Amino acid sequence: MSAIRDSDFVITDSFHGTVFSIIFNKPFAVLVNKKRGSSRLECLIKQFGLETQILSIPYQNNISLNDIDWLKINKMIELKIQESKHYFKDCLQ
Repeated sequence: MSAIRDSDFVITDSFHGTVFSIIFNKPFAVLVNKKRGSSRLECLIKQFGLETQILSIPYQNNISLNDIDWLKINKMIELKIQESKHYFKDCLQ
């Protein structure tokens, strides 16, 4: 995690590398490996509207290095946290 936290830019092919890049607000590119299973990674990327961060094979220069709106992303994360808290609270009652 510290490698991602302390980086200027992340290139990853993993779900967790993508998650921590988002959490730490690090510009990133993700290589989707269909052979490893990509559905949850693609779902995560789409959920935050970050499809421009996907490196496609064959390579296409479609990466947006400086256009991630971290304020918007962080607000979405906070909303998801609140939704989860409400869900668990409702389940426990």
